[in-house]
Amino acid sequence: NIKNTRRERAMIRESITKEQYKQIRTRLKYTQAEFATELGIDKQTVSRHETGERGISKTIAILIGYIFEKQK
Repeated sequence: NIKNTRRERAMIRESITKEQYKQIRTRLKYTQAEFATELGIDKQTVSRHETGERGISKTIAILIGYIFEKQK
């Protein structure tokens, strides 16, 4: 759905929730380790983002937006 994709992209550019973070990773079919490599962070950090143990910075949210776009 084009409207959903545009809305997702706009949301990703600003900030994302832990649920959206995991949904994006799984939608892209990345393991936590693969996603960590793409983001240039540790696998444990991906896990912490997904559990809410660590906040998701705006920088990471923007980078996820670029990765999401690249994979389309």
